[in-house]
Amino acid sequence: MAAEIMPPAARPLYDFSGLGKLANNSAFVREMQSMFVNQVPGQIAQLKATIEGEDWVTIAYHAHSLKSTFGNLRIEPSTGLLKEMERIAFQHRDKLELLAILQVVATTTDVVVRLFEQELRLAA
Repeated sequence: MAAEIMPPAARPLYDFSGLGKLANNSAFVREMQSMFVNQVPGQIAQLKATIEGEDWVTIAYHAHSLKSTFGNLRIEPSTGLLKEMERIAFQHRDKLELLAILQVVATTTDVVVRLFEQELRLAA
């Protein structure tokens, strides 16, 4: 019988190792999850509005802020995509490219929000 080929283990969508020692503090992790659920979707909406208005400085600001949030939670590839958005904004170029990147980040945000909401309900 031929050996079965197994796909590599999928990398988790997020992890809390970017929080350092606080990653082991369940109350702090729940607070981070709650803040993500309550703030990030609104920040994504604000970023979309600034992209639509081609407000390059504010686009870079929002992308930078979100990059830090996503980076602390090790959410990839969104962290890298937000870094790319920041770079594009500094170059004042291609609103359509920014919107395409934002769509990927927004989809990931929706998934993470649902997962965090579920985990918060279970922890309650």
